[in-house]
Amino acid sequence: MNQVITPATDGAALFAQSAHDVVAYLTRTTRLPSWSVSRLADTQQVHLHTDGTDLLQPGMQVAWQETFCRKMVGGAANVVPDSTLDPAYRDLPAVPAIRAYAGTPLAAPDGELFGVLCGVSEKPLDDARDVDASLLALLGELLAAQLVTSRRLDLAVSDARIAQGTAETDALTGLLNRRGWDLALAEAQARVDAYGDLIGVAVLDLDGLKQINDEQGHVAGDELLQRAAKVLAGSVRRSDRVARYGGDEFTLLLSGATDAQREARVAQIVEALAGEGIAASAGSAAARPSELTLVQAFHDADAAMYRNKRERRSAR
Repeated sequence: MNQVITPATDGAALFAQSAHDVVAYLTRTTRLPSWSVSRLADTQQVHLHTDGTDLLQPGMQVAWQETFCRKMVGGAANVVPDSTLDPAYRDLPAVPAIRAYAGTPLAAPDGELFGVLCGVSEKPLDDARDVDASLLALLGELLAAQLVTSRRLDLAVSDARIAQGTAETDALTGLLNRRGWDLALAEAQARVDAYGDLIGVAVLDLDGLKQINDEQGHVAGDELLQRAAKVLAGSVRRSDRVARYGGDEFTLLLSGATDAQREARVAQIVEALAGEGIAASAGSAAARPSELTLVQAFHDADAAMYRNKRERRSAR
């Protein structure tokens, strides 16, 4: 599947363009008809940027333990002319549907594995020299370097935009407002698409704001919102984003967490609010590359929050 990438305008777009250029080049110049830049996300290998036949498609996920790439990263051959004849690969579930393979790791400077640049074919190669392993390794190193540069650029642009964007800040709480949230969501979606980042959305709704406003006045209600905002801002990481979406509803972008980790973090945030005497209902969901966008995840999280609110009311 060929992808059309728009001209790079930020770090994520730069990396996506570079990845597309590399896989397109390898499709044209090697005997492997399908190439991919993939991401290791928790226990899954997620194919992000692909070119060539439908053997590898954007959004395709494979259990990491069952992949050619895991074998290669673990020390098996980088180029496999015939998987049915290679003792390191021949027992994989994808054999014999995938007869030839080539890959190189995409690693950060500290050695942490981001993913793999890999190509596959339904037909065997005549010889391992049909793919230039040295060139493949060089392209992988260049992509890894581009990844580091792109991420630094994304973070710098995002921090600068938020620091300077008074129009994107809620005057009462100092958090992002709805406009700032929409921009943060768009930036995060670009990272999901380019890097396959694990990014989740959480929605929290405070209990009793209307009652406090009615019985104690809006000053007391504002004080509740400010205390909640302080707890939320103190409970997230630098790469996360927190917004007052409207009224008594807050939204969070949570980066780098599996489903279980995201749910645990949301539970901890709700507990931290409770520790300050603030009760809240919460729901969360996560984006999935080429499958579920952050906007869709936001709607799913909102629905989950309302389910939680109903459950809490019925339990009283």
